[in-house]
Amino acid sequence: MFSKVLIVCNPSAGKGESPRYGELLAKQLKEHYGAVCHIKISQSAEDIYRECMTASNRGYKTVICLGGDGTLTLAANGLMQNSERPIFGFIPLGTANDLARALKLNLNPNQLIEEYSKVTTKFIDVGRINDEYFINVVAIGALPDTVMNTSSEDKERMGFMAYVREGVQTFFDQDGMTLRIQSMEGELHQLTTNLVIVGLTNSVGSFQQMIPHAKVDDGLIHLIAVKGDTTLDTIRAAVDYKRDTTDQSHYLTLSSQKITIEQVDGMERFVNVDGNSGPVLPIELEALPSALQVIVPQGE
Repeated sequence: MFSKVLIVCNPSAGKGESPRYGELLAKQLKEHYGAVCHIKISQSAEDIYRECMTASNRGYKTVICLGGDGTLTLAANGLMQNSERPIFGFIPLGTANDLARALKLNLNPNQLIEEYSKVTTKFIDVGRINDEYFINVVAIGALPDTVMNTSSEDKERMGFMAYVREGVQTFFDQDGMTLRIQSMEGELHQLTTNLVIVGLTNSVGSFQQMIPHAKVDDGLIHLIAVKGDTTLDTIRAAVDYKRDTTDQSHYLTLSSQKITIEQVDGMERFVNVDGNSGPVLPIELEALPSALQVIVPQGE
């Protein structure tokens, strides 16, 4: 697994500490496994994607990325292009770190690097959205838009509170959309909503039990949608969903391997993919079972 390792660092992640963590990780892997590690400090999003896309052809058996969920999504998109996909590892250095939470990884970078002294692996699902991939969540609505509009500087300076600040500002200024949602089993819903969340894991926006029944390897994508387009509708849906009531008059849930979402009212609507701007509706979503083998550090 660790004979030849590519370590890809997003230099802006972890308050600029990503390259230093990369050096510590390389040292740990060399000491415990005799690994040959090459560290790449990315210069752009395209750089991360390209490094991961060509990893197998350059003889790398394992790729480990240091960054937030957006960085991991770029890496996953690249890794999915390999005919023989390298094993994927990561050090979470973002704001939400949802995949790390879903895998129950240590969120302290120094401690997690120490835990690379003993590892196991786990196959996880990867999501497909049209012709791209995602690892955790697709969201539509005014609140997810705040994530895309929150600057990287604010994320680094304020952490999760940057999302809270922007979210409060937009919570009372939500706009509705009419969507048609259909599962591969033929279940069809048309509704007016201001928020749709589609997750692969239980953690969304650092809320670890947002979709409590979701697992990283269940082969399904899980959708939650508010019924209605007002702030009060959102509050009612949140309260009922938290109570886990059988009455779904204020929200919709749907689980399937494949779901399509299209906008009925004709307005252009961008989608948020793992915290970054994604495609415009309509979209086709699919869970690709056990698509990536991921390192899960255990420590001694």
